[in-house]
Amino acid sequence: FPVQKLGTGLSGTVGSVAYRMNGSTIANDVDPGGWGAVELHACQSQAYAAPCPTVASSVYPSQILSQSGNDATVLADMTGSSYSFDPNLYYFLLIYTNGDLAIYGSPLITDNYANGIAQWLTGTVFSPEANVADFAFNICDGATCNIEVDITPPVLTIDSGPLDGG
Repeated sequence: FPVQKLGTGLSGTVGSVAYRMNGSTIANDVDPGGWGAVELHACQSQAYAAPCPTVASSVYPSQILSQSGNDATVLADMTGSSYSFDPNLYYFLLIYTNGDLAIYGSPLITDNYANGIAQWLTGTVFSPEANVADFAFNICDGATCNIEVDITPPVLTIDSGPLDGG
């Protein structure tokens, strides 16, 4: 599954995550298909070695906020398991996708989230993501969240809220 490592030193509360996704049958895959769910995992070390328990997860199903053709902005509401970041832990987001769904992001190392990296997780093994440096995502502290910038791929956005303490 695709993951976005977030690093450490984070503060604030996770209430929802918005991200950009592409898929030829995205409306059926997200709802009622159930794909597009998000989990937040916390690890004790920079190595992201197990155990990295799930500390927050989205409610079923995720919601398509906007869609144009095969492109959509998806909202994963995590208020049911709202979580306050511990600045000493290392975090990653895991997005459940099927073979037809792709996560938008930036391939440019200069347009990335400096504390993290997009990767693939197979079992407990992380491996490089060849197509993007980071996902296009926002983490918000409430049930509403969106990506409100130019979303022409590739793009990366980060909410100016909890991740930077603002």
